[in-house]
Amino acid sequence: MKSYSVRVSRDGRLWYVEIPEIDGATQARNLREVERMARDYIYNATGEEEFGLDIEMVMPDEAQAHLDREAALRVEAAEKAAEASAEARAAIAAIVMDSYTWFRTLVKERRKLDDTQLARVADGRVFTGRQGLDVKLVDALGNERAALAWLQREKNIPDTTPVRDFSLQPRFRDLSFLHVAAWTFEAAGLSDFARRIEAWGTVRAIERLNLDGLLALWHPSSPN
Repeated sequence: MKSYSVRVSRDGRLWYVEIPEIDGATQARNLREVERMARDYIYNATGEEEFGLDIEMVMPDEAQAHLDREAALRVEAAEKAAEASAEARAAIAAIVMDSYTWFRTLVKERRKLDDTQLARVADGRVFTGRQGLDVKLVDALGNERAALAWLQREKNIPDTTPVRDFSLQPRFRDLSFLHVAAWTFEAAGLSDFARRIEAWGTVRAIERLNLDGLLALWHPSSPN
């Protein structure tokens, strides 16, 4: 397949596109148009449809120096963005781990578990009611009447105490820790990372849940 060299230089507000092999030239409004304009010109001049292009940029030394500096800054910016993104994930992970440590301590103290018992119930598995009884996560099983009888027997609370049904509200959307993290990065001038936190989808996933109490989710970044 034949290949044509293309020399590109600035021509006022346009780009001058020269094809020496066919002694031809055209213009492009911007660099993105260079290849298309060159291919159109070669096709119109020769009728060839299949050919390669070797595009060479010809610029004043000062302009080339600015372009080289711009390219270096882009590489540096990409590296800094990756570093800052890692710091953002580390910050959220620290929040999650702090809450997890606090909750483990709370369960250990309130349920009177030793370290071995705590490790068994704190590895992320889900327990049924009967399994929870066996590992000391619940005190007893039964219906509402059984619960009232237990309260009177164990806590000296009258079994005539009124029982009220309580419906959970999706309050978590008001101030999730991921929203707080996003707002923090936005205030610090790291709006790109704030948007990334929102874009992860974790915030919206949590907002769809109707949960109360401690809720701490850590989703590793997607490979995509």
